Amino acid sequence: MQKCRVWCGIEPLPKRAERVIAGIARPQESIQLLGPSGGLSVERLMARGHAYRRSGDRFAALRAYAAARLLPGNREATRGTAAVLTELGAPHAAERFGGTSPSIEAAKAAALVRWGEDVKPRDPARRFDGTDKAMTRLDALLQTTTDPDVRRRLRNDRIIALRDRFRMEEVVQEIEAMKGSGKDPGALPTYVEEADADALLYLRHPKEALTGYNNALAREPRQVQARYGQFHAAVEAEDFTTAYAAIDILLRRAGVARRSQSGSHRGRGHRRQGPPPCRRDRAQIRPPVMPAPMRRVA
Repeated sequence: MQKCRVWCGIEPLPKRAERVIAGIARPQESIQLLGPSGGLSVERLMARGHAYRRSGDRFAALRAYAAARLLPGNREATRGTAAVLTELGAPHAAERFGGTSPSIEAAKAAALVRWGEDVKPRDPARRFDGTDKAMTRLDALLQTTTDPDVRRRLRNDRIIALRDRFRMEEVVQEIEAMKGSGKDPGALPTYVEEADADALLYLRHPKEALTGYNNALAREPRQVQARYGQFHAAVEAEDFTTAYAAIDILLRRAGVARRSQSGSHRGRGHRRQGPPPCRRDRAQIRPPVMPAPMRRVA
């Protein structure tokens, strides 16, 4: 009865009970139980920040932590702000709030990977400079970092850098090593599964690549680059049913309707001659855009 009276708000919450609410209740229930943010104590503001963060509303979490930071002596609010900024892909801003840490250094290295993939120098001979810089930083951090969670993120980001560098054999070897070490393949992030599929397609294993793209899309069906990969792998595997389905999804998103297979050109008995259409050369494979967590949070 006492527990029910506290949870129902009949009696004042005891000290730090707000943390209990944020920790064991569903995020939305926690937010409702804690009430409006105006005039809340530090404990309730921090609990709201934690609940919003668990619910995925990182900007609301930032607002709650910012309000808590206005009250003196609350270093935990500063750490919470830094953690959310890291999750939002802003590790340098997080460092200004909370100082450096292995997690923030790993996030900064992940930002270098994204920079190397997205920003290309005008000189084609230097197109891999950013990725090489990211690889050097990742290797250095792997030599000094002992935290298993941070090491896992570093290894995942290194796989993306290897893919962007077109070192596809190493991508496959690294992922096989991770699976062989007892890591559950289903626990691999979607962007790592997609990189594995990219590498398999590059190495002319379209059926295995198609399986990888299908798995990634089952988890994140709106990933456009994975959908393109699914289409190309299906064409190379001569799975034209899947290829047509993939391109139809892409065309619907672009607001374009594909001519039906019962259209005039196929009704006259049109047959494809030569290799499958849209077969892309290995050197033309464009690595998928790096997820920013929010496909991916390093």
